[in-house]
Amino acid sequence: MQKNVVKWAVAVVFFGAFALAIGVLLYQIPPSAKETEEANKNTLTIVASNFAFDQSTYEVKAGSTLTVQLVNKQGIHGIEIEGLDVQLQGDALSQEVTFDQPGTYTIKCIVLCGEGHTEMVATVVVA
Repeated sequence: MQKNVVKWAVAVVFFGAFALAIGVLLYQIPPSAKETEEANKNTLTIVASNFAFDQSTYEVKAGSTLTVQLVNKQGIHGIEIEGLDVQLQGDALSQEVTFDQPGTYTIKCIVLCGEGHTEMVATVVVA
């Protein structure tokens, strides 16, 4: 009888350790604050909702290379940044862009999104 108890105890410990190991392997550790801050520094995020962008003006340092990312908070939108060869829509909602020419560039929604579509305009100021 004592051998059966030992076998069960060993089996319980083994399977418990196995389940714990699987849990640790599958657990997604969130990025550190420094990694998140670094990613945010290298990303220009433009948030679109019906029928506006989250900012009227986005400022970018001349010479910087950033990932321009479109986030659709409400509705389905796409953007074009005129003069910078940037078009984001559908499955392609981010693009790496080098802002090497100072100036003011217009951001427009390029997906017909409703009555306020033509008013979805913002600017990127590269200085």
